[in-house]
Amino acid sequence: TPAGKSDEPPERWVVDPRNNAWVAHGTTVSQIDKTGHVILNLKVPAEVGDICWDARGFILSYKALEPYVEKRDFKGALLWSFGTKPPKGEGPAPQNRRPVILDDAGNVLMADGHALNLTILEGSSGRKLGQTNLMLGLGQPAPTLEGYVVERGPLALWPGRGVVFAAVPAAQVPAPLRATLQGLALARLDLAQSRLEFLPTGLDESHILIGVLDADAVFVNPRGGLMLVKVK
Repeated sequence: TPAGKSDEPPERWVVDPRNNAWVAHGTTVSQIDKTGHVILNLKVPAEVGDICWDARGFILSYKALEPYVEKRDFKGALLWSFGTKPPKGEGPAPQNRRPVILDDAGNVLMADGHALNLTILEGSSGRKLGQTNLMLGLGQPAPTLEGYVVERGPLALWPGRGVVFAAVPAAQVPAPLRATLQGLALARLDLAQSRLEFLPTGLDESHILIGVLDADAVFVNPRGGLMLVKVK
């Protein structure tokens, strides 16, 4: 889909059932057909931090001081919202990126700040169902990440396994758990077992997690192509 007719470079997007792309750029979400024609420019409350989708529509997680998530249908209409809507003209304070993903049951999982536990929202209504309660192998509660975490890395679901991976710089892993981890690490969140562990990737922080295929985590290589990393 040509995106050259959009005013800004595309940052995050989803393709709807009619093969139109909904592209987030700045505080605008544009609906673009497969020829590159802009059908609709939708002004949104803040810069989009992340996006995921299901058969009914797409979920937007906004960069803001407080969590704010919207679900919109594939015409752009608001289906539900969760959290505090950012006020217009919000200042240059840290704008947290809160990655989101859908689990196998269609609920929205959201990461936020230093926490490795995820907020769970009902996918059909946006109602908060609770939070995960992850533990380390010896029964200790999940630790928090270290350092500057405003730009949290992506989440990826391992379909059918009840497992979510979060990409985190090894430097943000708490020192007692870091061991030989370097570059980019994966936090393995086993939701069914409420267990957390950290896995090495052998990749540097410039790689971007985009999903899990069979038993491999898939990363975009900044120098071109994809990199596959075995996961368990």
